[in-house]
Amino acid sequence: MLLALGRASNLPTVWSNVLAAWLIGGGAWGAAAFPPLAWLLLGGSLLYLGGTTLNDAFDAEFDRKFRPSARSRAYRISARAVWALGIGYLIGGAVCWAIPGGAGWALTAALVAAILLYDWIHKKNAAAGVPLMGACRLLLYAGSAAAALTGNAGGFTAPPAIWGIALAVYVCGLTIAARKESTAGGDPDAIGRWPLILLFAPAALWAALFAKADAPIYTAVFPALFLAWVMRGSWTLRDVPRGPGRIGAAVAQFLAGIALFDAMAASLYNPGAAWFLLIAFPLALLAQRSIPAT
Repeated sequence: MLLALGRASNLPTVWSNVLAAWLIGGGAWGAAAFPPLAWLLLGGSLLYLGGTTLNDAFDAEFDRKFRPSARSRAYRISARAVWALGIGYLIGGAVCWAIPGGAGWALTAALVAAILLYDWIHKKNAAAGVPLMGACRLLLYAGSAAAALTGNAGGFTAPPAIWGIALAVYVCGLTIAARKESTAGGDPDAIGRWPLILLFAPAALWAALFAKADAPIYTAVFPALFLAWVMRGSWTLRDVPRGPGRIGAAVAQFLAGIALFDAMAASLYNPGAAWFLLIAFPLALLAQRSIPAT
């Protein structure tokens, strides 16, 4: 029940975000990395659960009018309990992420602010909600990379910034597609080309950076996997017959694809560890079988 409320099937992509940003930032890999990484992973997970849980709390009035099957109502959880749970997640996550995790309070505060602002505004202004969703993942990258680089906020260099922005672009693409499920009556044709361009774009960044990176040629398997999965999600959007839930199924696939994005990004900086990040992909798909991703 609480796992569904928190969209916990997406947690493997949070873990891969943290690990990829840590690796891109030059963080150690192995036993030496465990203490701060463990706190970053726990903090990032709690922050994500807090954001998704509070999303239902902020949307309570809208859901009463237009979505009577919303999670908090479907699982008969009181509004007060949802608020308390979400705030507790956020506070616990912020403390874990900022102090023992080493992300620092500045980036932690920025991430919490982005989460709360998204939850508050996304139903009132859908256009503003799209970049805010991307900003949440970007700031998750920023804090994890900062922890790897300096042990506190502020130590941010070009590679994590570039890949954090690329991740935000990808997330904006899937967020636009997700919104069409309700605003366009579930018609895949209403999505248009731009969201799909945003989804495919990170592979072009990998190709541009590969020419300058000292990475083995076999790392090309990572963008190949990423592109193949995004193409599969795109095919799901266009497949026939176009029954209800077509967009939702594709968005769930794109969400799992975040783990492939992370492995692709990390492959240019620590190819060996990038293989480990791939584990998050089947974990996300497996979790989606019992816990809705959206």
